[in-house]
Parts: sequence; structure tokens; C-alpha cells
Amino acid sequence: MSSLNYAPSWIARDLRQDRTGRVLILFPRVHSPVLAEVFSGIDEVARENRYFPLICPTAKDGVRERELLGLVSSRIVDGVIFIGTTLSASELDQLAENQSVIQCLERAEGARTPCVSIDDFEAAQELTAHLVSLGHRSIGMVTNRSEPSSRLREEGFRAYLNSASIAVDESLILDGTYDFSTGRESIRRLVAGPRRPTALVCASDVVAAGAITEARNVGLEIPGDIAIAGFDDSPEAQMTLPQITTIRQPFVEIGRQTMKSLLNQIGENVSSDGQGETVAHELIVRGSTASSSS
Repeated sequence: MSSLNYAPSWIARDLRQDRTGRVLILFPRVHSPVLAEVFSGIDEVARENRYFPLICPTAKDGVRERELLGLVSSRIVDGVIFIGTTLSASELDQLAENQSVIQCLERAEGARTPCVSIDDFEAAQELTAHLVSLGHRSIGMVTNRSEPSSRLREEGFRAYLNSASIAVDESLILDGTYDFSTGRESIRRLVAGPRRPTALVCASDVVAAGAITEARNVGLEIPGDIAIAGFDDSPEAQMTLPQITTIRQPFVEIGRQTMKSLLNQIGENVSSDGQGETVAHELIVRGSTASSSS
């Protein structure tokens, strides 16, 4: 084969087999600090089972996403992993009736299609409880309402404060994205507002890093003047001074379980090691949180 420079034909192989050995991964953003770990877990299981993941960013373009889904209906791939989608819950469920489909990290609200992720609602409650246990009562949040996972985190944040009989100050709940500039802008808005919180929950570590940077720029001590917590335990969580208290998501394991679940749908009978759709998270306490000074 080497001397003749021969390469096997995927098309010919596909015609002889019931499977293509390829799966499609659709995700919105190329620049994400956590997706590399998820892809690593997916690829690990794919290699073990002689599958090839095809990774395609959609930029949240519904037309582009539907074009790529043509690869599924055309049997060019055996199944699809969604890491966020523009499809409605009903569209997603309809697709899953005839194709092998699984969601990862971002669960479309109302969809019955399985999703592998942490329990974002419970994790946000645990993070909020940590801040309350340190004496904080004026707690703000920087959320990202365009993403299902962040909406669940906001719900968990609100639910815990309500259960602790702590009033939610709507002026301290800010909406943004998962980027560094959102964190910086949030601190500027909170400092200029009528009431600055003693603690701030950020929907991602990147946002928390931006918030810490801007807080220091305006002369605030962390955690003395304001405690700041993040989410994900991405590399950014250990790149700031102080390092960020956060919720650790086991992204590699989430990728593994997602790929295993999809292969089982396809019919490959892959062991899932007893893991279900919900993967355990962990609260990581670092120097960015401490007792309230007020």
C-alpha cells in the first residue's frame, strides 16, 4: 500500500458498511477556553472506537447549522453532537427521532434529547451558598442570558438567595457574554451604581478575570472590598491575582461521556462506566473570596 501510495476510499467503505465511522460536532464559537478539553475527551473515545469527529463551528448562524445537518440526513456522518444550537426544542427532538443526536454542556430548554453536562442550577446554588457562608449578603451576578447553562446558573443563584431569605437586588444582576470585556464593564457599572455588592458571581472564569482586572484598576481590593467567583475552572482561574474561586467542570470527562452516549445511540454498545447524563462538579475555593467586610 505504501509503495503504490494507496489510500482507502471512505465512500467505498461507507457503501459496504452500515456506518460511516464519522460524527459531526456543531458548536458556536471557535475561541472558547474550555472546548479544547471537551474535544479531547470526545476524540479519545472516538479513537478507541475507530470513529472520526468532524468539528464544525456555526457562529450561531441557523442557516449554516441547518446546512451542516444535511451531512446527517445524507448519511455522510452517523450522528451529531450539539454544543449549543439554534434549533428549537421541538426541532431538536424531531431530528432526534430519526437520527443519533446528543447535546453537550448546553441543554436546549424543553428538549427531550439527552444532554451530558453538570447540574448548572445546583452548582450555582453551591457557589452562592459558599459566599453566604462567608457573611456576604449583598451579592451580585454577571450572567449570560443568551446561553441555557448561564440561565440555569442565574436560576440557581436566585433560588439559593430566596431560600436563605436574602433579597435579590435586581440592580446587581447584569447581563453580558462569556468574554473578558463583560467582566470589566460589569465592575465599571457596579462602581457607578447606587450600591456596590460585597461579592460577585460571574458566569465564567473569563468574565471573573475581567472583573478582577477592572476592580484592581479602580482601586478595589479582592477579596477585601469585593469577593469575585467564577465558573468552569478554566486556565484563566489560576492566571489572576488572587486566583479565582470557581466551579470545576470535568470537561474531558464530559466529552468522553458525550461520545460514549452518542455511540450507544448509533448502536456501538460502548460502556458508559456507569455515568449518566449529569457529571459531577466541584467547588474550588481560592483567594478571590473571603469574609464580607461589611
